[in-house]
Amino acid sequence: MWSDGIKQPRGEGDEVQLRDALDHPRLDELDGAAGIYQSPGWLRASAKMSPGPSRFASVPEGLAALYLVPSAAAGRYGLETFLDEESIASLGYRQEQPLALFLGRAGYCSDLSRLPGSREGIDARLLRALGEEARRLGAGAGALSYLPPSSARRLVKAGVVDAAELVLQEGAVAVDLEALESYPAGLAASRRGIVRRDERRYRRAGLRTERRKLSQCLEFAAPLLAETVQHHGGGISPQVLERVMAEQARQLDDHSLVVASRNEAGEVVAYSLSYRWGSTLYVRLVGLRYSATEGSGAYFQVAYTETIRWALEQQLETVELGIGTLVPKLLRGGRLEPRYGVFRGPEGQRLPAEAVGQASRRTWRRLEKEVKRVGALETLWSEEPTLAEVLGE
Repeated sequence: MWSDGIKQPRGEGDEVQLRDALDHPRLDELDGAAGIYQSPGWLRASAKMSPGPSRFASVPEGLAALYLVPSAAAGRYGLETFLDEESIASLGYRQEQPLALFLGRAGYCSDLSRLPGSREGIDARLLRALGEEARRLGAGAGALSYLPPSSARRLVKAGVVDAAELVLQEGAVAVDLEALESYPAGLAASRRGIVRRDERRYRRAGLRTERRKLSQCLEFAAPLLAETVQHHGGGISPQVLERVMAEQARQLDDHSLVVASRNEAGEVVAYSLSYRWGSTLYVRLVGLRYSATEGSGAYFQVAYTETIRWALEQQLETVELGIGTLVPKLLRGGRLEPRYGVFRGPEGQRLPAEAVGQASRRTWRRLEKEVKRVGALETLWSEEPTLAEVLGE
């Protein structure tokens, strides 16, 4: 899937190793633009909970992951999320075939894991090996999804993908903390007023906030998340979520932050789960009891205000708020960053340029409509997508 045009530098000990389990002699030193989403704990948890087989390719200077999942279990990583039927057909993909997800199958950012100062070509060799393995396992198509700009540029430079293949998939929101001494005092007046209003509503509702590790919150984490998923039309069971939460607690507890909101009776009615990695805090999810939090501002308090304050106290540089619900995030101090994807068929079939342009334009129009209340889309990017990336020209 990723074999054509790839340069493959070799040296002593450079043979790519393929394993079912995560293994690398310098695992804790590997890093990249995806932060927590390529950490050892996250990769292990993702493999454990994957509905299909997982593979890890490694060389001394880096590592990459592959997940084979049924089309019905791909969720927002599924091809139909971004492409129309004609475009999917051009890849030779059939719905009954598994989909190969390279680098990640959960989260909103993906990258390969590398040692600092690693040589050019490592990415290409790892993805070539995983592409061949995906084809051997019967994958009907492959996807590199939710690439931040730095990862996309590096893969283009390595010859793994062409710039003309990049599909604009999403906009993700982050808050830069370096310019903020406090929150919300450091925001512009209009943004500061919104956060202050949230806080007044929260106090009037008689709610109070506490901070914990995920392992201390398993009693309420899955039930409240299940209620939230069902509120938005999802059908995942609390039992599945309990397993997911327990596995993440086993693998990532030392990196976790739960900001929980309790009512006057002592019941947890809202919480957010985040993970710290390096100088960044990644907000992962929010769980709510809707009947107890309506009009209270609890969502904004646990998801944004108290989470950002904790990150400032820890002297972090960035809070990644992720994709979706863009307007509330932007109105509370966030900035928008593009996420890109590349899709290929089992024999390396690429999307036609017209299909790339159509998919990117659909995303642009959707984002433009969503953020209209905040401002013109082209003014909200921290790094605006180029015309070629958006229009496929």
